Amino acid sequence: RLCYSFHVLSIFFGFFKSRIYRTPFSIHFQHELFNIFRVPIYDRYNIVLSIFKHYARTAEAHLQIQLAEIPYIKNRLHYLHKYRSASEVLHIERQPERANVDEFEVLRLREQSLRKKLQQVVEKNTGKAAEDSREAAMVAVVGYTNSGKTSLVKCLTGAESLNPKDRLFATLDTTRHAARLPSGRKVVFTDTIGFLSDLPMHLLAAFQATLSHVVLADVIIHIRDISNPDWAAQSEDVEKTLEQIGLSPDRLTEVIVADNKIDVHGVPLKSSPGATRISCKTSEGIDDLIEKVDKMVLQATGCKLRRLKLKCSSPAITYLYK
Repeated sequence: RLCYSFHVLSIFFGFFKSRIYRTPFSIHFQHELFNIFRVPIYDRYNIVLSIFKHYARTAEAHLQIQLAEIPYIKNRLHYLHKYRSASEVLHIERQPERANVDEFEVLRLREQSLRKKLQQVVEKNTGKAAEDSREAAMVAVVGYTNSGKTSLVKCLTGAESLNPKDRLFATLDTTRHAARLPSGRKVVFTDTIGFLSDLPMHLLAAFQATLSHVVLADVIIHIRDISNPDWAAQSEDVEKTLEQIGLSPDRLTEVIVADNKIDVHGVPLKSSPGATRISCKTSEGIDDLIEKVDKMVLQATGCKLRRLKLKCSSPAITYLYK
C-alpha cells in the first residue's frame, strides 16, 4: 500500500555498517521483500551490475560484465530450482527452460569461454603496453568512481575525444592518450574504470583485463575528490584495491596523489602530506602535478635530462626529434 501511494517503482536496501550493505542480499530475504512490496528489490551489488550494463559500450566491457554476473546467477539458480521463484524477482535473465539441459553446466562452459576470451584481451593489452613502453612511458590514472579521472587526463593531454561526465562508472574501459612532458619525454596517460568500496573479489577479478595496465604502468596517479565528505575512506578503498590487483608495497609508496576539486566551496584547506592540490575545472595546481609526474617518469624509466649544444645544421637534431 505504501509503494502504490507514493508511486514507488523499486526499493534499494543499503544499511551502513552492516552485512546487508557490504554483501549481496540473502536470496530468501530478497524474495520475501518482493512478496511484501511487489516492486523490484535491489541491493548494492544489483545496482553496480545494472550501472555496468547500462554504460558498457565495448565488447571487452560486455565480456567482463557477463563474467561478473555468473557467480551471482549460479547462487540464485539453486533458489529458483527449489522454490520456482520468478527469475525477474532476483534480477536474473534466463533462457526458456529446455528438457535435459543442465543450467549449471551451461554456466560453467560459458564462464570457461568468457575467461578464455578475456585472457586473450589481457595478453593483447600486455603486448600493447610493452610496445607502447618502448616509445613512451605509461602513466595510469586511478581513483574512486566519479573522482575526476577522465577530466584529469583531458587536462594533461588536451584530448578532445574525452567527454567527462558527472556520474558513477562513466568509464568502464581503458583509454590511452598521448602527451609530451616538459622534459621532452613522451608519455601515454591511461584512463580506466573507477573503484568502489567493498567490491566482491569475483567482480574485481572479472575486470582484470581492464585493470591489468595499472600494474604495468611506470607511474600511477591516484586522484581523490576532496569535496566528498568520505574522501579519506574512498582513498583507503582505492589503496586496498591496488593491493588486491597485485601492486607491490614499494609501488604503493611511489603513487602520486592528486587532490581534485579544490575549487569547490567548503573543501579542506589542507591535504595529506605529499598530495598535490588541483582543480581540473580551473586548472589550478595542474602545472605542479605535471612537474611531479615528469620527475617521477624520468626516475621510473631510468632517463636523465641532458642539455646538448648543437649547430643548427647538425644531422643529430633531426635524429633527436624523431
